[in-house]
Amino acid sequence: EQNNDEHKNTLNDIKLMAKELGIPIVVFSHLVNSSHISDIPSIENIADYILDVADNVFIIHRQTGDKAVFMIAKHKNITIPQIINLKFIESIDKFVDL
Repeated sequence: EQNNDEHKNTLNDIKLMAKELGIPIVVFSHLVNSSHISDIPSIENIADYILDVADNVFIIHRQTGDKAVFMIAKHKNITIPQIINLKFIESIDKFVDL
C-alpha cells in the first residue's frame, strides 16, 4: 500500500510537471497480474494508482509473429476501449494498420 502511494505521488508530480511545461509526458509501466493474461491485456491489468492519475492509458501487445494490438484503454472521449490491429514491420521498426 505504501509503495502504491509513493508511485501515485510520483505520477502526480510528473503530471504537474507536464502541465507546467505544457508538454505531454509518456510513462511506461509493466502490467500487473501479467501471468493471468490469456490473450490480450486489458485495463484490469494496469495498476490502480496509474489509472487514478493517468489521463490516457494505451496498451501495445505484440502477439506472435508480426501481429500486434494497440488498445486505447482509457481516454476522456471514449467509454469502451478501442482496439486497433497492427502489423509490425521489423526491418524498419514500425507498426502499420492492418
